[in-house]
Amino acid sequence: MLDAKCDMGQGVMHTVRVFVRTVLFVLSICNFIRCEEVSADLDLLNGKIALPPIPSISENQSKTPDTLPTTYRVPDKVLNVTTLYPENVWYPTGDILCVYFNKEFSNLGLHCKSHKTTDFVEAFTALRSGKTDFVLTTEDLGELTFNGVDDFDKGVGYKKLRFVFALNDALLVMLAKRSAEFDDIGVLGGKVIGVNKSSMEIKRIFQTISSTEKWGKPVSYMDLNTAGEDALCNEKVDVVAIFVKNPNVDVQTITKSCETRLVEIHDDDIEILKKSNPMYSSGVISGGMYMGSPMDVKTIGIRSVVLSSADVPEETVYNLTKAFFNHVESFRMLHPAFEGLAIEWATKTSGVTPMHDGVKRYLKETHLNTVDVSTQKGGGDQVTKEGVAVKK
Repeated sequence: MLDAKCDMGQGVMHTVRVFVRTVLFVLSICNFIRCEEVSADLDLLNGKIALPPIPSISENQSKTPDTLPTTYRVPDKVLNVTTLYPENVWYPTGDILCVYFNKEFSNLGLHCKSHKTTDFVEAFTALRSGKTDFVLTTEDLGELTFNGVDDFDKGVGYKKLRFVFALNDALLVMLAKRSAEFDDIGVLGGKVIGVNKSSMEIKRIFQTISSTEKWGKPVSYMDLNTAGEDALCNEKVDVVAIFVKNPNVDVQTITKSCETRLVEIHDDDIEILKKSNPMYSSGVISGGMYMGSPMDVKTIGIRSVVLSSADVPEETVYNLTKAFFNHVESFRMLHPAFEGLAIEWATKTSGVTPMHDGVKRYLKETHLNTVDVSTQKGGGDQVTKEGVAVKK
């Protein structure tokens, strides 16, 4: 009983910290975009999945803000940022990046506009065709696109894809009912896994573990959008698996609806996964972050990154990079997931997608150091605490 109260108390403290940061953020940027839009985006920033209707990239492209800074002039150049995955904290981050950019450059006739989509093929197709200048997504989708794997440019790849900067890890959260007779990924054979829009990478992870012959039976998958938010508590699925930045409101909601616990990835399986894909990093979900899981739980993470194209002018990428790093301290305060964002981490390339010349120029001018993750064992061997990436 006492453990449950402590668990609940720690969860409340996380929620209070997120709420305070949210209020401060709303007050700080209402001068640049409508307050009601900021409020809606911050609901997403704190992990809520529910979304208003999403206009297409082309529909969004011609729009300008209803409320503009006093120094605003009609833009000579509009740059576009497209973000993916509604269940994750980076979904509204495109808006935030544009706020920083417009604060720096709107008086010079430059304007940034963000767009949202749930379809990564649409996002990268827009980048290739010049309809968008930047895509904010996970690093693994960038790798798939660059190499031409799965749904985009199969067998060819988009070799003009370029790395701009990273925004910390999203962690794999796996949640099961407390009554379940398993507590780690190595014994999930034959189970039903509830997944969402990030299911592509989750399926790759389970396929890798399955190839080690630990499972007697393959897992099956159920779309959480079809099964509903109560799928775990109603035993429609055995495990909910989702890549998120923590703490996540939807995970917290499930843990309050029925007795649950986090499913761990043990060290040997983490090493297997890191060897299979250098994009993966070691991660830890802090004990007490979610009800029912008072102890630290090991898992893996994937970086969220801003990507661009070699066809996007150097000056454009340089300006967005400058705007972001000029406001990186403010960015760290927006959500607990960004607290530990380090410049060295944000400027690390994966060794797959080359860095854009505009970023190289900024790093050279500011004398910031960058590290190629591919030169380090285990892809940099990052450890994540409370969704924060730090160096070992």
